[in-house]
Amino acid sequence: MIVKKNLVGLMLFSLILMTGAAYSQMQPACPNANFSQGGFNNWTGYTGSMISPANEATTPVIPAVWDPFQVNGTVMGRHTIVSTPGTDPYTCGGLSILPPGSFVVARLGDANSNSMAEALTYSMPVTIDNALLIYKYAAVLEIGPSHTEYTQPRLKITIRDVAGNQIGGPCGVYDVYSDQPGQNFQTCNGVSWLPWSTAALDLSAFIGQTIQVEFVTQDCSQGAHFGYAYVTMSCQPLKLTVEYCMGNNNATITAPTGFSSYLWSNGATTPSITIPNPAPGSIYSCELTTLTNAGSCSVIIEAPLEPTIVEPNYTYTQNCGQLNVQFTNTSTVNNNAIVANLWNFGDNTTSTQTNPNHTYTTPGVYDVRLVSYETAGCRDTIIQQVTVKSIPTADFTVPNTCMLSPVTVVNTSTDLINQSMTYSWDFGDGTPLETSANPTHSYQTAGTYTITLVATNADGCTHTRVRNITVYDLPPVEAGVDQQLCPYVPMTLNGSGAISYTWDNGAVNGTPFIPTVDGKYIVTGTDANGCMNKDSLMVTFLPAPVVSAGPDVTVCENTPVTFTGTGTATTYTWDNGITDGQAYVPNVGTYTIVLHGYDASNCFGLDTVILTVNTLPNVNAGPDQIICEGASTVLAGSGASTYVWDNGITDNVSFSPASTLTYTVTGTSAVGCENTDEVVVAIEEPIAIAIAPASGPACEPFTAMIFNNSTGTPSVNTQWSFGDGNTLSSINDTVTNLYENQGCYDVTVTSTTALGCVWSQTYPSFICVYPNPHAAFTANPGVISVISPESDLVNLSTGATQYIWNFGDGTEISNDFNPTHTFVVEPEQNFAVTLVAISEHGCVDSITKVILMEKGVILYAPNSFTPDGNQFNPVFLPIVTSGVDKNQYELEIFNRWGESVFKTNDTLEGWDGTYKGIACKEGMYSWKITYKTSSSDEKREQLGHVNLLR
Repeated sequence: MIVKKNLVGLMLFSLILMTGAAYSQMQPACPNANFSQGGFNNWTGYTGSMISPANEATTPVIPAVWDPFQVNGTVMGRHTIVSTPGTDPYTCGGLSILPPGSFVVARLGDANSNSMAEALTYSMPVTIDNALLIYKYAAVLEIGPSHTEYTQPRLKITIRDVAGNQIGGPCGVYDVYSDQPGQNFQTCNGVSWLPWSTAALDLSAFIGQTIQVEFVTQDCSQGAHFGYAYVTMSCQPLKLTVEYCMGNNNATITAPTGFSSYLWSNGATTPSITIPNPAPGSIYSCELTTLTNAGSCSVIIEAPLEPTIVEPNYTYTQNCGQLNVQFTNTSTVNNNAIVANLWNFGDNTTSTQTNPNHTYTTPGVYDVRLVSYETAGCRDTIIQQVTVKSIPTADFTVPNTCMLSPVTVVNTSTDLINQSMTYSWDFGDGTPLETSANPTHSYQTAGTYTITLVATNADGCTHTRVRNITVYDLPPVEAGVDQQLCPYVPMTLNGSGAISYTWDNGAVNGTPFIPTVDGKYIVTGTDANGCMNKDSLMVTFLPAPVVSAGPDVTVCENTPVTFTGTGTATTYTWDNGITDGQAYVPNVGTYTIVLHGYDASNCFGLDTVILTVNTLPNVNAGPDQIICEGASTVLAGSGASTYVWDNGITDNVSFSPASTLTYTVTGTSAVGCENTDEVVVAIEEPIAIAIAPASGPACEPFTAMIFNNSTGTPSVNTQWSFGDGNTLSSINDTVTNLYENQGCYDVTVTSTTALGCVWSQTYPSFICVYPNPHAAFTANPGVISVISPESDLVNLSTGATQYIWNFGDGTEISNDFNPTHTFVVEPEQNFAVTLVAISEHGCVDSITKVILMEKGVILYAPNSFTPDGNQFNPVFLPIVTSGVDKNQYELEIFNRWGESVFKTNDTLEGWDGTYKGIACKEGMYSWKITYKTSSSDEKREQLGHVNLLR
């Protein structure tokens, strides 16, 4: 991501370079033509006064009549450099002082109206680098009312050759006066102003000659109206710019700016064209046309389409121990110049210099990237490894040593970047140089020597380290005089000439020991400096008697053993308290027993015998066993190698004992020693299974209780299978099981002892369960009333043989199958009727239903009424008593056409025979009463007729 950001920054840098800096780069062929130097260098300024023609109407003289020799040079205010952006104050904000792409211009003239005239001229030799002249101009010309064109404020631009002749045809001249028709003038408060315009002139015909550019402004000749202009100019080679990077799928060709129209060989009319899939070597041309108020002119430019190839490259130099690296950019491009470079030094730093000098913080190997850009934006990248050299640090440690002793130096040289190094060692004693990393060296004489190490790293950088070493002389070691002695007699060796001594053959200096061999004994003495020297002496044995202890002996534990020595000795002595020729019982173990035989010179001979006493095997017949009756078992001895059993048993072979018995095994070890052990195998007592039910047959569902009366060996796991799919593991004396369905069920009991002996028994049809009857009935009707208190009870029960009815009204029970019962209606209440059904096995079921008591509805409506003004029967008022919810009541009266003439929700309000206060005619009227009973949410409706009589 860092590299990508750097590249984006470089692209931005390139764009700035190509818009601003690149513009200034175009100017060396016409320096300061664009006033980029901030003054009028290379320009010549003139001022003068306007002269009106003698006859403005008939004399077509050149309007800008000014005397170039009246005032020579630029005049502040009339020749002005402008570099601050803004808008001209006389154009209503419409004219930008600086045109697009320019950063500085010259204002020729001012806003004073004194019949003034100003001029700026620029001369330059024409070359191939400035053959295209581009000039920009904008004018602010106050309008002179009723002025002729020759007396108006004016701007005139003329391109002349060295003789003063106007060149370039219509492209070499531009002459305009204020508010001239057809010139794109804008107006603002009596001022005409001309927006920025660009014109271009092909000077290729004048290469090698000098031309002059002339800008002239003037006020009106009558001195009342001002005129001034903004101008700038640039030049560049007259050629097409090809932007075609190697590897791109498109190429862009751009013509010089400033022309009025463009016509390419492929028919395009834009200043720039894009060529897809370009073919290298193809030729493209463009006809460029410039329009002025004097006419038009054109030029044709050709360009071959060749890709731009950027080849980045660089070299660098760096010395040992210096962290700064000088980079030299050797990048090339086949056309145009490389205008930008981006360096990434591999240590998170960058540069845009062409040949940077970079200082690294530490030596090492860095991937240095160079990205080179040319003017058209083509780029390429090179990455090289740059080694920043370090100086190694040579160093070593070496201890002082002794003469003739090899000493190894320890090389501690380092390199900051862990480069491989080579070494040169001079040990200071005239011997050849050594080149290994950690050499070993021996000095032949004592003294002080200087060791020099030169370390060279892979970059060829070197460092030297010098250290001294002291070489000590060897001590004068003496072993002593030679000795002669009997074999096996102690002796003491004492060296001298040093401070510590080491003898071969296991002897310790100054400590008595028994030599086992004769011959040379060598001592090594070490002095205070750690230097060692050697000396020796001879030890000679006198002849010793020949002694034999006999062959090695192996016996079993508790066996007697006798040892007797033989040979040329006169007496024999055994160690371990053994008496020659006497038997004894040794303990278990292995013994090396030494026999000494002495001769007349008291020299003795030695011999040894090995006594091995093997232990008896720790035979184990195994633990006593208890097994199930009829089961098999295996007896296997342990602690020995082979086993023999009595009673016909074979070791580790299965057998089935018929009764309890004791078995003996004899075990023999690998060395032939024997021992015995015994084991008892017993037969376990069986279980006698016995169960009993707690009660007889029952109705479903039935929870059966069963007693376990089994005897014998106690069970540790008793499994019950109840015959209905239910099982239970329990060692309790009593178990229960819920039988939910009718039927007779087998019960199986399986008991297991702690030993694993299993005993099982099944009891067929041990538990029987009978079905329950189903009690059911209906009441007809299910709702009774005071008026109709009787109901038929219909028995729908199944599986029963006896029935008991309880009517819930305090009357006697009934055993009828389908009783009809008249309920006691005082007081009014609902009745819970219960039916109990009983099967032939005494199984019972019951059901209870509620018989509803509906309160009586008494509603009376008269069939006529006489609203004739007397006190008898003046209104139609139905009589409503108990059983009606008076909050849910409605009375409505209809005439013969079905129209409603009266409606009320009040049970105490009647109809007086009127409709909206007008008496209705005699005749028959229909009525409808809608109400809800007080005992339920049921709505009822009652219809009838009434006669209205008067």
